[in-house]
Amino acid sequence: MNNHKVFYTIVLMLIFVSVNAQVGAIGGKIVNTRGDEIYKPKIVVTKSADGSFVKEVVADKYGNYEIKPLLTGSYNLQFLAKDYDSLTQMGLLVREDTYTHLDVKLKPIDKKKK
Repeated sequence: MNNHKVFYTIVLMLIFVSVNAQVGAIGGKIVNTRGDEIYKPKIVVTKSADGSFVKEVVADKYGNYEIKPLLTGSYNLQFLAKDYDSLTQMGLLVREDTYTHLDVKLKPIDKKKK
């Protein structure tokens, strides 16, 4: 009976290692067009292939964000902040064990047009 426990433990560990090895991350800083920090912007992550929702994260009060773990593949990132036009980065590739750096500049909403 002990041999079965050892076998299943090893199998579970191998599955865990193989799943975790196929992930990466995306991160960077979100600022306005003058380079000023934006307070807690939101990032919505979807799969490029079918547009399905993956996750939503909020950057820190300085606009720094990190999205992890992400399975390897292609993603769309939509950046949103109050009083700013949204921006979408399409087809961002995430590779295994790689940190992809992406800084973003958001344009203030032109309040005169409203």
